[in-house]
Formats: sequence, C-alpha cells, structure tokens
Amino acid sequence: MIDRIFALFLMALAAFIGGYGLTFDVPFSYDPLGPKAFPVALGALLFVLSFIVFLKPADIKAGSKSSILRGIFFIGILVFYQLSFNLLGFLVSTTITVYFIAKLFKGRTLQSIITAVCISFSVYVIFDVILKIPLPLGKIIEKMVG
Repeated sequence: MIDRIFALFLMALAAFIGGYGLTFDVPFSYDPLGPKAFPVALGALLFVLSFIVFLKPADIKAGSKSSILRGIFFIGILVFYQLSFNLLGFLVSTTITVYFIAKLFKGRTLQSIITAVCISFSVYVIFDVILKIPLPLGKIIEKMVG
C-alpha cells in the first residue's frame, strides 16, 4: 500500500515538473531543444516509472528505526546543502555535505574527509574551469577576499 501512495506522490511531482518545464520561455535559442527539454523529459520519465510502481508494487516492510533516522538525517543534510550553498559557497558546502553523507554510509573519518575534498574540488574544476560555468564562492569568502 505504501508503494502505491508514494507512486501517486511521484506522479504528482512528475506532473508538476513537466508542467513547470513547459512554462520556460527564452527569448533567444542557444540550444535546438531549448530549456524545456530536460524538465519535460524528466517529468515524463518519472511519471512512467511511478506508474509502473503503482501498477505493480513490491512487497516491502517498514524500515527499522535506525534506517528511518538515517533517512531523516540524509534529508537534513540535503536541506543544509540547499540553505548553505550561497552563503558558504560551492566548495565549503559541498565538502561538508559529502563528508556527512560518507559518514552516514559508515565511512572512516579520514577517508570521508579526503573523499569530500576531492569530490568538491574535482567538480569545481570541471564546472568552473573547464566548462566555464561559474559556481558561487560564497558570501563569506567574497567578504574575506574583498
């Protein structure tokens, strides 16, 4: 039963994503598909997969208290990431987020730190340096740099 309820939620989310994507309007075309293609395709795919789950749900049992707490903690980490992204900047907020996710999956402290730093800097270099897509440094760092 819980699968079907969640599938209905995902179908509603898919309809919202697809509908919102259709409202994108750009006065100039830099891409043949335009900005509408990704959210509409994502919404359609999510809707189809959710519909399959709705038609043929799996027989699952409720998770243990520890797995539910881990899920809540994971959601909290993602909320922190969203709220801290502009204030702390990409590098700091991503490093903190990846560290806590690694710890959540029982990573050792030193490995979690190294992984978090490597992922943050690698993604920053790929987007900011190679692809020339600027990522925020953060309001705190911008004030320090001046």
